[in-house]
Amino acid sequence: FIDQVSDFLCTIRSINTTDSAQLLSQFGSIKQIMSASKDELSLCPGLGEKKIHRLWEALHKPFSSKSGTKTLEKKSIPQEEDKSIPQEE
Repeated sequence: FIDQVSDFLCTIRSINTTDSAQLLSQFGSIKQIMSASKDELSLCPGLGEKKIHRLWEALHKPFSSKSGTKTLEKKSIPQEEDKSIPQEE
């Protein structure tokens, strides 16, 4: 479990395995890390201002799409004709 949490934290730019181990030992869980303020995160040894900002932004900023990406157009799919055999009444 700790390896998975560490892998998750290391996906954040500039957070390494030492940082993730320090965060987990200081806060105990992802939930506690997420609920920590920037000031509380700054008490964690080895985390500078940039790392704290990137960590906090990654955990609190909503996902968004890049403005330059293309949006997929919905294509209408033609309906197949009903080729079933008509039933006699």
